[in-house]
Amino acid sequence: MQIENIIINEYLENNSFITTKQAESMGISRHILSLMAKEEKIKRVKQGIYTKNDKELDIYYLLSLNTNKVIFSYETALFLNNYISKEPKNIHITVPQGYNVNRIKKKADNITFHYVNINNFEDSKINIITKQNNEVKVYSLERTCLEIYNRDKNTKIIKKIFMTLNEEKKKNLKEFLLKNKINLNN
Repeated sequence: MQIENIIINEYLENNSFITTKQAESMGISRHILSLMAKEEKIKRVKQGIYTKNDKELDIYYLLSLNTNKVIFSYETALFLNNYISKEPKNIHITVPQGYNVNRIKKKADNITFHYVNINNFEDSKINIITKQNNEVKVYSLERTCLEIYNRDKNTKIIKKIFMTLNEEKKKNLKEFLLKNKINLNN
């Protein structure tokens, strides 16, 4: 089991998690992963997912694992895109209408779900890298600002972000907002 331990730990140096499927593709059985977790050489996060004992969990990646029906939105998208520095108290996730979120609800108790028409669900979706070096899906700045405005009817946070953008991004955001009948001068 020593060779497997080296392989797994080497993999986890560059990745936050390893799944049983990934381990099996490297020739390491589920049984070995279970033994390593029992001996506290790695930590079992949930069924089929393991990490190093000393790694901080990436809740965003964990929430998006095993589903392509999760896109981070609203303030969470702003945080993950580095437009705001303070991590929001609630994690905002958008899913298609009719999607069963019960499995996701079990992973964290501070999730706010937003539902959109399946036809618009993937519009303006982008992939970003979290602080723990994992890829997750979020909505673009433009869509996020539109969602926040439609929810709050307030441009305060949008104006604040607007002031931090470079000229090209300012121009793109302003054009997008005006196209959607949102004027930042109000």
